[in-house]
Amino acid sequence: MHALEQFRWFDCEGRELGPQFKTRRLFSDYGQPNHRLAQLNHYALGAMESFVLKADRGRAVHSDHMLDVDYWVERNFNTDEDTSIARYSEARAAIQALLLEDGKLARLHEKAVAWRHARFRELMLQEPFRALFARLLMTPPSRPINAVTARTLAGFATLGRRAEQALSDSAPQAPPEQSADRANAETETPKESGTD
Repeated sequence: MHALEQFRWFDCEGRELGPQFKTRRLFSDYGQPNHRLAQLNHYALGAMESFVLKADRGRAVHSDHMLDVDYWVERNFNTDEDTSIARYSEARAAIQALLLEDGKLARLHEKAVAWRHARFRELMLQEPFRALFARLLMTPPSRPINAVTARTLAGFATLGRRAEQALSDSAPQAPPEQSADRANAETETPKESGTD
């Protein structure tokens, strides 16, 4: 039995999740209660300085592609405010204080915070990261597009796909036997010219 098969996963309502959540699915179905027992929020963006550090780490899937303003703009919707977590701030502060009573943990925490500050300063000495930070400072919050604009963009996307398909359909294609002859001709080595 594969180790992953031994685990049982549950959502924040206490419902057991199916096997597809072990390898493929990430999100529970929408349109149903999903956080009676817990609410787990993932924020793709935080402070601009943190985003520069995130860009330094690279994308999770495409680590060779640097995060840029496009990633920020596509996620920087400050349209909703949820302060419900504030009710836990006293409890959170008490737990943090308890954890930081451990001298080793406190030193590691201080070291991590110092590293983030130092790394940001190092990145500001490099043009790509300095330019990214400057563009972030100039970029206002994103605004959701309305339904009419969304339909217009979808219409342009459809036109673009049709145009690409038309180009693909109209491209001349050599018959299979000509393609094979051409491939053979390209792999032959030229003979030296000379007299017999």
